[in-house]
Amino acid sequence: MSDAIPDVNSNYRRAIGITLAMFDKTLCEFEQWAHGRELHSVLYLENNRLTPSQRETILAGIQDVRRILEDCKCGLKLDTHIEDAAGYIWSQCSGLWAALAEIGSERLKRYGEAPEGFAAYFDPHLSEVEKHLNIILDTLKKR
Repeated sequence: MSDAIPDVNSNYRRAIGITLAMFDKTLCEFEQWAHGRELHSVLYLENNRLTPSQRETILAGIQDVRRILEDCKCGLKLDTHIEDAAGYIWSQCSGLWAALAEIGSERLKRYGEAPEGFAAYFDPHLSEVEKHLNIILDTLKKR
């Protein structure tokens, strides 16, 4: 690595900063797994079979990368990305809303005819899920 720190323009800083912030966020997830995270829900399950040796190596690697990121942050005068929980939830809900719209019985016809009774069974469930997604979004509006 060179000791000379180049003076980059704001476009460079923005592009580098956003990409490295996303990378750092991913490191946070790796770190959680290295510390034993294993989420269990209804349709999502994490299976964390990392060995103690793998966990140790991952954590050491994360520390090394974070030193490099810190050097880049200081040297290139990168801004810290602050993820607002409400903003993140809002953006995820927006994406989920669009994805949920695609699995309604009318939209699924592009995959072939649905079995008899499918719409009567599934659409009310989907409506309930969407209702609760809206409740979450409405909660965020009440800051």
